[in-house]
Amino acid sequence: MTLSMDEENLVWISGHEVRSGFYPPNVRLLDLHHPDLVSIRDSEVQSGERVYGFQRGRRGICAVRFHCGDGWLLWREDSPPEILVRAAEEACEKADLIYLAGIGLGGVASSIFRRIRGQNKGLFIIEPHAEFLVAAMSACDLRGLLSSGQVFLAVGPTWEEQLSALMERHHLAAASSPVIRAAMNPAGGWGQTVLAQVSGAIQRAISKLQPRLKQGMDEWIAQTHSPVRRPGKVLWAFQDSRGIAPYSLIQLVLLRSLFYRLRRFGWTVRYTHLRDGNFYPPYYRIWELVRAQPDVLFFCNLAPSFEFALGPELTGAIRIPKVIWHTDDPFYCQHLYLRHGVRTDEYYLAADLGWIDRLEEYGAAGRTGFMPGGATITRPGKRCKRLASDIVFVGQVRAKSSFLEALSPVHRDYCERIVSEKLANPRVSLAAIMSQRPFPGRLPGEDILDEMRQRILWEANTRHRLEIARQLEDLGLVIYGNSAWLDRLPDGPNKERFRGTLPFGKLVHAYRNAVITLNIHSLQTYTCLNVRDFDVPASGGFLLSDWLPRVDDFFVPGFSDDLDRLQEKEIEIFLYRNPTELRRIVSYFLENPEARIPIIERARQRVLEHHTYSNRAKTLAQWLTRVVGMKNRVR
Repeated sequence: MTLSMDEENLVWISGHEVRSGFYPPNVRLLDLHHPDLVSIRDSEVQSGERVYGFQRGRRGICAVRFHCGDGWLLWREDSPPEILVRAAEEACEKADLIYLAGIGLGGVASSIFRRIRGQNKGLFIIEPHAEFLVAAMSACDLRGLLSSGQVFLAVGPTWEEQLSALMERHHLAAASSPVIRAAMNPAGGWGQTVLAQVSGAIQRAISKLQPRLKQGMDEWIAQTHSPVRRPGKVLWAFQDSRGIAPYSLIQLVLLRSLFYRLRRFGWTVRYTHLRDGNFYPPYYRIWELVRAQPDVLFFCNLAPSFEFALGPELTGAIRIPKVIWHTDDPFYCQHLYLRHGVRTDEYYLAADLGWIDRLEEYGAAGRTGFMPGGATITRPGKRCKRLASDIVFVGQVRAKSSFLEALSPVHRDYCERIVSEKLANPRVSLAAIMSQRPFPGRLPGEDILDEMRQRILWEANTRHRLEIARQLEDLGLVIYGNSAWLDRLPDGPNKERFRGTLPFGKLVHAYRNAVITLNIHSLQTYTCLNVRDFDVPASGGFLLSDWLPRVDDFFVPGFSDDLDRLQEKEIEIFLYRNPTELRRIVSYFLENPEARIPIIERARQRVLEHHTYSNRAKTLAQWLTRVVGMKNRVR
């Protein structure tokens, strides 16, 4: 609208004076997450090509005026207009991706962002005039919006080029039902013009990019069928960590450690990692796969034919080797391989030798290998009184299962018997135990059975850890883990010494500052070691772990019988086989902490020489070279 006489008499401040209040923290995040906009923002605001000013209200900038054609336009935003807020809410319901023409003073953009935050939805803000971005950053707290992976920005005179580049980079042309809205009331000529310009640019980009996506996929899939295709050394890996618990993030740490070192052996790694707080359009992982043009596909604890990976149709169409590394038992959810089968172009690495025979029984003979985990830590922890303890355990338990409690009494009793038998026979597979105990009554569907197996294993693991904790209650055990411990621990010293979650970066220091670090293996493992087995010695800590077969393939173990003759063996870690041995070993080293020192030094040296991810990357590189080079590898 044209300025009134009263509005012209208001006190206005120039764009150079707005950099206060919200502006400094906003601009820091803008520069961090959108570095390409730094020069555009500064040059545009300082150029003086348009005459503009900002009005400061009680809560910051509340109005902006700018020169347009023959007159002045004024946009007030003491609060977002109701009609625009309603339009924004409707857009959030209809679309995966909302395009916003202009940022105004940030009110509408903030309203949209609050609606979509935490969902797999995106907001794309196109602002041709960088001074409006400056105004918005002065008027609103936009820190969450500016730092979010759900938000994209195209700003300044090159906004259309930025729009096209961002849509291509993030595969946004695949987003369903894009909705375009204006941050300002588009009824005026200026607003209508901007909205039309933005709409036209978006449609042109979609028309250009969508055919390119499909064509690129078709061409690459055809290449994988070529019999003369020369094998290369490009690996593509996929991981979806959205919604997983903090202690489950250890798998991501393993993969990052592995891939970083794999590059040293001549492999190029393209890693697609879906994280919380980002927007991913439909089939994002597939477009990333096509962009990578890999020679090998790599998955961890995930069959590529699963719907949340590639799906059966695409898996069958892509004719290159697919490697699956199992760090968890692939058969505790037994039906997965029964349902999807074992493909002839799939190759399996297992962290537990006990899983390999069963994989081969399912049809993977000749396509299996052994690769255990390793140390994610290579530097020793620092001395820290705050983290000092006699005995420490870091791990999680599960809350009581509402699934199991909702079963019929007959089925609940059956699950309770299986839990008890698993605890009594920890190294016997759950599938074997259940096969010897006929299911009472009519069998439920595979999905229900799978859920039941999973909950039974979780409950058995939890009770196992609770019992070990009970054995050490009077010896000063400190526990770090998830909040379910508080519900499962009985009142007493253990509950009082529960310390909550421990950030991953502080694990190394907790291990170093404990006299004894306790390890309790999951009951899904039979022979393989877990991350703590390697990280505790690498951090300079003393490891006491429950016994597993084949542990002496990795370390020189000591048992309670060895306490009276420590000098006779080059012991690297201590193991217990029952509660009596556990308490004897703990009591001895609490009374004789100096006896740990040579054991710690030997264990740390063993890990650094043989069990780092440099060692595992070398194993993987050799195995991948063999897999890629195999003749007639795909049928």
